[in-house]
Amino acid sequence: MRLLDLLSLSFESLGERKLRASLTILGIVIGSSLIVALISETQGLSQGIAEQINKLGSTTIIVRSASSSFKITNVEVSRIGRVEGVSKVLPIITRAVTLASGGRSERVSLIGVDSMALAGVMPGLETSEGSLVPPYDLTGMVLGYNVVNPAGSTTPFARLNQPVTVEYTEVDEGKSVAVKRAFRIAGVLQQFGASAFVSVDDSALISVSKASSLFKTGGVFDGLIVVATNPETVPSVTDAIAAIYGDDVLVIAAQQIIEVIGTITSTIQLFLGIIAGVALVVSGVGIANIMFVSVYERRREIGVLKSIGFKNLHVMAVFLGEAAFIGAIGGVAGLATGTLVSYTLPLLLAGFQPPQISPSTARSLATAAHGQSLGSSQTQMGSFAITPVITSELLLFTLAFSVAISMLAGLYPAWRASRLDPVEALRAE
Repeated sequence: MRLLDLLSLSFESLGERKLRASLTILGIVIGSSLIVALISETQGLSQGIAEQINKLGSTTIIVRSASSSFKITNVEVSRIGRVEGVSKVLPIITRAVTLASGGRSERVSLIGVDSMALAGVMPGLETSEGSLVPPYDLTGMVLGYNVVNPAGSTTPFARLNQPVTVEYTEVDEGKSVAVKRAFRIAGVLQQFGASAFVSVDDSALISVSKASSLFKTGGVFDGLIVVATNPETVPSVTDAIAAIYGDDVLVIAAQQIIEVIGTITSTIQLFLGIIAGVALVVSGVGIANIMFVSVYERRREIGVLKSIGFKNLHVMAVFLGEAAFIGAIGGVAGLATGTLVSYTLPLLLAGFQPPQISPSTARSLATAAHGQSLGSSQTQMGSFAITPVITSELLLFTLAFSVAISMLAGLYPAWRASRLDPVEALRAE
């Protein structure tokens, strides 16, 4: 008997029991859609975090003070700059301030840094208008994209060459004193996107020398951006800095965090995949149960088939074909449902803000990545949208797994059907 005829007979048998088949297929849809949705979201999360960190460059290392007792000064800049494998060292000062312009105000992060050198560290950091601020410019300021284009506003917060006022509070002899300083908009950054450690879209950049005098830091920096000569030298540079300063500083290398996060997300992905797989296996148990019932109800039909020349193998193929159709239909519907869920879920979480990396978490990441405790600090990661990663391999695996589970579940009931004695089967009511 031709295979096409057997498959046609299997499909017709399913059509005769639409409700039962639909409920059985629904179980496969749920399981396969869970596999697609959970794994694609996990891969998208991992890729999104890696993209954030990679915006600092694969050779970038962040050095922060681990406690208030240790100060990062030009001495550390010079000392780390002499470490073998270090290309450049950029000191950085950050403060939360209020920017005022044209009767409007915004709360932003003011970053004192050599923005021209920072552009070489962060690929894609470019101005849409004007230029970056030279190292010793005392009046120029570069605004991030989100600062210039605040959410819900149709007009820019400030324009090129327009004056803006920095407002902040400092403590002088135990008293809080309001301070205002005027700057000129020297440039406006293109949209950069979320980035680990430094969210330039939501910041204003000035020269580090101006930031030092403005906030009266006395030559103390909040941290250093250390650039290694190439990715291969990053481990040796982090080793050297840790050996010099021990627990006085926290050293975080972008690539090391990516490796740790990749390991974590892979484990989560495996765990979620197993959960989704269990859902499919449970659906398989339902298929086996339904097919046992189907074999019992269709004993007379099986007897008729055998009496007109169907062999045991043919009968078994009919029932296995039904199981395969259940798996294939449920799998395809599950792929579509899982894909829809994968792209819908990020829209529901569009306002999600990744939490701060706390001191203990930062230390744990650094320890896991490099095998030693490197102190504590706090680091802010910007918001980002999770884009699900749905590969052809994932879709093919899910479909094949759905069909395989269904056929495996239907194997024993199909064998039992094929072994029925035709005379006894014909006697069945």
